[in-house]
Amino acid sequence: MPSDPIWTYHPAFGIVHPSGCNVCLSYMRHVAVATQLDAQDTSLRVAIKDRDGQISFQYLNGVSEGIRLRTQDLDDSTADLLAKYRAERDEVLEMMKLRTAQLVAAEEELYQLKEQFKELQALLDDTAIIATSASLSACVETSTYHTLNVQNAETSREDQIKPIHTRSLPTPPPTPSSTTKSASLSSWSSGQDRTSYEAATHSNAGLSNVLHFPPVFNSEPSEPAWESMGNQCQTNDVESSVPEIFVDSSRWGIGFILNGQWLAWKLMPGWETDGRDNNWAELVAVELGLLVIASAGFQPQTVIVRSDNTGVVAALRKGSSKHPRQPEVLRRIKAITQSHRFDLDIRWISSGRNPADQPSRGHLPPHALRFPSTIDLPHQLLPFLSNLT
Repeated sequence: MPSDPIWTYHPAFGIVHPSGCNVCLSYMRHVAVATQLDAQDTSLRVAIKDRDGQISFQYLNGVSEGIRLRTQDLDDSTADLLAKYRAERDEVLEMMKLRTAQLVAAEEELYQLKEQFKELQALLDDTAIIATSASLSACVETSTYHTLNVQNAETSREDQIKPIHTRSLPTPPPTPSSTTKSASLSSWSSGQDRTSYEAATHSNAGLSNVLHFPPVFNSEPSEPAWESMGNQCQTNDVESSVPEIFVDSSRWGIGFILNGQWLAWKLMPGWETDGRDNNWAELVAVELGLLVIASAGFQPQTVIVRSDNTGVVAALRKGSSKHPRQPEVLRRIKAITQSHRFDLDIRWISSGRNPADQPSRGHLPPHALRFPSTIDLPHQLLPFLSNLT
């Protein structure tokens, strides 16, 4: 029979030692007993720490040596192939970043197109309302004229018919004389009739203003129609005092229009940096417009702001933006509306109908039409804008 081997490997200690060796087993028992009995001994803890540190040091040395040997074993062709794969990987990562940015831009453009479609749909609906209102106005006017003409004709015939009964027929109300008509029409400036007419005019103007059409009536009410309808209509006086401002921006600067009066600010060289672009400038135009009416002393109320940038309209309606520079401008606009208690009504307008387009390009109206109030630019905008003197 084969004899037992003299040397064996002991996995518990990770060493090779003679068979039947009691030294290693005694050492293991010695360490175990010491760990239990002398756990608080400072020298034992220091010794164990030195041992573990030495093991960690040897491990790290082994890793470093393995890397060195591996690098040393790579020939030139293998190194070139590895460099090629790494370059391809970096190129793919850069392409992925580019495609991701393009996807985000396409999503933003799609959102703006959807918002513009909604605005156009609203304009189409308003056009239908205006057409319906004009048609109804014409029908009512025609019907009223016909009724009054029939009444006047019947009244004239009754005046010519002689009584045939013993009791006289009821006397119709007298037809107003021309003097009475003139007096009645001249009194509408302070009476109920003027109230009705101005309310109707204002209502039609409100509808027409959506498309920037002037208010249109088919004709002025004739005297009999006005007298007949004046006592039937009860309408409260409507006085429009809501400020409506127009803002725009271009690479030249920012324009502002209110009640035919203008202001403009020049963009400084180098403003298109750190994410600032035309979308940022369009939103800054809204901020400056609100600062102007606040400086002019407008009381808390609704403020209509018209911009031809669909992204700005969408950002103000949502109160947020994915643009890197617009959120800080949105926060300043919110602070302005809260401090002055403005109710912001943002509306889209086409560039061709925006009167602020020309001053934003440096085509300034006469100085006599310049808005009387000026503002001090916020310190955040001083490096990028300048007031026109």
